[in-house]
Amino acid sequence: MEDFLAAYSAKFHGRLKVTEEGVLYAEFDELLRGKIKTDETQIVYYWDEYEPEYLWTGNDFGRNLVIVLMNLFNLIFSFLVLTAEHTILELIVITPAVRLALGWVPFIYSVLFFLIPLVRGVWVLKKQKERHEANMRRRVMKAIFANQAAPKTLEEIERLVNSEPNMEKLSRQTIQHILDNLLLELRGRLEADMSDGKARYVFEQIHNELKAIDVIRRTRAVSYDLGDTILDSGV
Repeated sequence: MEDFLAAYSAKFHGRLKVTEEGVLYAEFDELLRGKIKTDETQIVYYWDEYEPEYLWTGNDFGRNLVIVLMNLFNLIFSFLVLTAEHTILELIVITPAVRLALGWVPFIYSVLFFLIPLVRGVWVLKKQKERHEANMRRRVMKAIFANQAAPKTLEEIERLVNSEPNMEKLSRQTIQHILDNLLLELRGRLEADMSDGKARYVFEQIHNELKAIDVIRRTRAVSYDLGDTILDSGV
């Protein structure tokens, strides 16, 4: 995270500062005082950026059915041409050119037409699994950051994760597995509270950073005065 902040600070001429509590943050006064204004859009947080589904073909069921039937017809007909000596088509003279044009070419095309989507299906299933895991992770992250990332028990996090009625209900075991990984990534810890004997997930660094940046934003005033413009004739 520090590397990310430093990179964007250099890119947009920001200034890195450290609070008395040791929280690193950046100020981007030039961006705030800039003359160029962009369209204001609502901020979309990481946990609201749900990944869309990966589609197998992009067509609806009816269109796929028509395509499959047409390709199946080509496959059967080309197969009959290739095996003409063993079918009723043996009464028809099949030249090598006809066998190639009406047999091998459509047969190979039809086989590939079925084979490629099947191979893609394996990739789609893999990506769908990754998408599902990423979206579950986002929901747990949202619960962690709630209330300025205050310490929470597993039961409290589970309740926050499953609070939306239209979302998939995640099991406690699944949530705990995701939390175990996030403890390492976000430098958190599992701490026992002696007052009630419950274990709480503590993300102290994130909690302190959110509190500090909230105070900074409320107390900091940015001057939008660009200063006097001085023209130099060069003489």
